[in-house]
Amino acid sequence: MAFWKKSDDKGDLQGAPAGGRGALAPSVEATMQQQPVSAPKVSSVDQILADIYARSQPDEGGTLADYIPELAKVAPNAFGIAVATTKGKVHRIGDAEIPFTIQSTSKALTYCMALEICGRDHVLAHVGVEPSGDPFNAIEFSPVTRRPFNPMVNAGAIAISGLLRDALGPDAAFDVMLERFSNAAGRRLELNASVYRSEAIPGHRKR
Repeated sequence: MAFWKKSDDKGDLQGAPAGGRGALAPSVEATMQQQPVSAPKVSSVDQILADIYARSQPDEGGTLADYIPELAKVAPNAFGIAVATTKGKVHRIGDAEIPFTIQSTSKALTYCMALEICGRDHVLAHVGVEPSGDPFNAIEFSPVTRRPFNPMVNAGAIAISGLLRDALGPDAAFDVMLERFSNAAGRRLELNASVYRSEAIPGHRKR
């Protein structure tokens, strides 16, 4: 490998190949002329994401969730989109690399785990599947079965968590859930201790 630098007296290139001051060999120059540089092809998914991002990004309406104090500290204008295809290709745009707490997304994952580990009949004996129309933190139960209406409201999610704790054991349940969540995310997840404490302190209604 030649090191290219200017000489002190002539300003020429030292180590230049034969044929002139840094000139390329004819075969290399011809090859470069025959292979024009083309822009990388943009997939249709990336084009769609770019369009959605451009139309949605200016919208700064809404407020941060302050009923969990720690969530009120996040950057209000962070916005990213990520889509994973069934073939494992990940398309992303914007602030998609910023970590965030999954919050109620966990309800769908724990419900699937409960169905798999405890069985459909056992789960349905404790949590229904009908929509309630009530807020996510409503303390409402079916007047007939005394079950929470569905696993996507807090009362139902707490019941599902109890089923998993009983089935997996109090010492192993969290680690098993974290492993399954990590597998679903495609990377190792971890407990956000500050958000956990922020949710636990004002969590009297849930208890």
